[in-house]
Amino acid sequence: MQEFLNLPKQIQLRQLVRFVTITLGSSIFPFMAMYYTTYFGTFWTGLLMMITSLMGFVGTLYGGHLSDALGRKKVIMIGSVGTTLGWFLTILANLPNAAIPWLTFAGI
Repeated sequence: MQEFLNLPKQIQLRQLVRFVTITLGSSIFPFMAMYYTTYFGTFWTGLLMMITSLMGFVGTLYGGHLSDALGRKKVIMIGSVGTTLGWFLTILANLPNAAIPWLTFAGI
C-alpha cells in the first residue's frame, strides 16, 4: 500500500478509476443479456452484445492509434472521462420508473 501512496496523484487516480471501471464492467456486463432479453428479445440481445464486444475491440485499436497521434496521457484522460460519462448515462437510464434500455446500451 505504501508503494501505491508514493505514486504521483495522477497515477493513483487513474488506477482507482480503472479498478472501479473493471469492477463495474465485470459485475454488470454478464447480466446485460438477461436485461436486454426482457426488453428486446433474444435476437436483438445477441446482436447488441456482439456489437458491444466488437466496438470495444475496434475502440482499443483506434485508441492505440490516437495515443500515437495525440499522446498517451491525453488519450487516457479522454477515455477515462468518456467511460465515467458512459456509466452515468447507464445509471440515469435505469432510474426507477424510467428505464430506457436503448440509453443503457448507449452508455455501455
